[in-house]
Amino acid sequence: MQDHIAALSPPEFIDWLFTNTTGTELRAYRTGREWQGSFQNHQRLGIVAEYCAVNYPGDLVEIGCLFGEATVIFAAVARRHGRRVVAVDPWQYKDGDPYYDPDKDHYKLFCDATAEWSDIIDVIRMSSSDQRAINEIRAHSLCFAYQDGLHTPDGVITDLLTLSHCAGIIAVDDVMMYDVKPTSNEPTRRAFYESAELLGRLPMTHYLSREWYLCPPREVERA
Repeated sequence: MQDHIAALSPPEFIDWLFTNTTGTELRAYRTGREWQGSFQNHQRLGIVAEYCAVNYPGDLVEIGCLFGEATVIFAAVARRHGRRVVAVDPWQYKDGDPYYDPDKDHYKLFCDATAEWSDIIDVIRMSSSDQRAINEIRAHSLCFAYQDGLHTPDGVITDLLTLSHCAGIIAVDDVMMYDVKPTSNEPTRRAFYESAELLGRLPMTHYLSREWYLCPPREVERA
């Protein structure tokens, strides 16, 4: 990461991020293509994770890992900076869940995808609302956090309160989901803003980004 980008304050950095990584999203938005806001999602998350690892102490945590597609991005950042990734997911799906498939072993697929980085990934295979998981997450100092677990209002708020000690930026996924309809995640958005107020964090949003961000309070010291 270029020094002048790393030196930006968190709000300035997220403004820069949205300005420079939403071109594909805008083209999708204008043409009505599905998955608007998602095309550069992983690119943005990797850049934010890198910024946080440069500027803050601690590990990276991901709540809701599924097949490990984002986990490997965070693991590459962690490797470069001598950190660890905390991966939280029960990998248990029931009939009716979006990713339910009785013929797939979701956890094995995750392990296969992340095998190269298994030595720096701490797996917590339980719900993020389980007190044992909460205790384990809080035992890690954190530079970056990614919430992609339950998208219910209670689930979002519970996770973000668990992540309140994160020194750097918290990313919250699936806040804007144009592939369904723009209003489909309104409860998640309300929970996002409520959590921002509870945590004293600055909410950073963009209509072309599926994920939104919570910047740390001004008094948090950078590395």
